[in-house]
Amino acid sequence: MEKELLKLIQTIGNNAEDVSPEQELWDTGILDSLAFITLLEEISVRWHVEIQPTQVPTERWKNVRSITKLLEEKLAEKDVFI
Repeated sequence: MEKELLKLIQTIGNNAEDVSPEQELWDTGILDSLAFITLLEEISVRWHVEIQPTQVPTERWKNVRSITKLLEEKLAEKDVFI
């Protein structure tokens, strides 16, 4: 999942061709508000998970690794309710 998220951010992020899993996404400008909305839409389409950014602390969106962990947690919650 991390590799897929990394590829996704490399595609939608700003100057993100060489982004690493631990690299800060916001402070470096890789993610901006438009790229972030696109990321949320892609997560929804690919993994069928709706994440409301206002309900998640900003540090959870810090880098690819933290986003992967957040997504894994949301998918686990979803499996519990199925």
